[in-house]
This record gives sequence, structure tokens and C-alpha cells, in this order.
Amino acid sequence: MGCVYKAFDRDLGRTVAIKTLHGIDRLQPNALARFRREAQAASRVVHPNLVIIYSYGTQGDTPYIVMEYLSGRSLAAEIAEGPLSVERTANVLVAACAGVHAAHRANVVHRDLKPGNIFLARTPMGETPKILDFAFRAWGATTPTSPARVTSSAPRTISRPNRLPAARSTRAPTSTP
Repeated sequence: MGCVYKAFDRDLGRTVAIKTLHGIDRLQPNALARFRREAQAASRVVHPNLVIIYSYGTQGDTPYIVMEYLSGRSLAAEIAEGPLSVERTANVLVAACAGVHAAHRANVVHRDLKPGNIFLARTPMGETPKILDFAFRAWGATTPTSPARVTSSAPRTISRPNRLPAARSTRAPTSTP
């Protein structure tokens, strides 16, 4: 859908990433609106495991999103090199789930969560998983009649968090010696 460029924000003195919508996608009637909604939804949700959106705009006929620049690589690229340890997998999943939970609390559902959209950012604190490409669908006060299930163009369905069944433990009780 777009290209991401590394840039420098001279006003604020920081490196940023700029995602642009390009090519044939701009000619699709809903592509611009979808791109704008992505920027709006992502900017509403602030969490350490979600990429930070700084700005949205257009330059000529090219829309763009300015976001935090991340150094590292995607979870998909990491997995392609071999399996992750159980501990590292758990750490990445817990962080990704925390980011998704923050989005859900803001009444936003990520519609394309996959290893390619989880970025393993290298930070001074170590590795920080960040969710990217906010192909989000918002619901809430502005869309009170939104469906209970959101289906993306991909063949998968995601339930709204307030409609998920209560978790049940399948673990058998253990006795202590």
C-alpha cells in the first residue's frame, strides 16, 4: 500500500519514518480514506508496544503519516532465521498482547496482526516489540451499531474484545506433595 522512508524532522531534531501511499492504491476510491483512518486510529492509542504517530498530511496528491523511527527488524524476519527461544517468544507475545489490549481499550481493533507487523525495535532498554501498520477498524461511540465481528479482506475473523467468551482453564488441578 505504501513506502516507508527514513527522514529527519529539523523542527524537532529527531529521526522519523514517513509512510506514503503511492501508485495504484491512490486510485482506489477508499484507499485515501482508509489511509487517513489508519493515521487517526493509530494516533489515538499511546502505548510502549505500539508505533507512535506524530502527524498525518498530504504533499501534493501524496498522503503521508509521520511516525517514530524504529531500528531493528520485523518478527517475521527474525522467525525466518530460525525459531525463537521459549522465553523470547513469551516476551514478544506478552508485549504484543499489551499493545493490542491498549488498542482495544481505545475501541480500536487491529485487522492485520501478523509477524510482519510486529517490529522488534532495538532501544537503549533492550528489545521492544512494537505493532506496526495499523490496519485498524474503530468502533465505539461513533459507530454504535458496528458488527460484533470484523472481517478483513484476508480470510480471518477477529472478535470484538467485549464479546469474547470468558476464558476457561483447561489445566487439571495439581496436588502438592
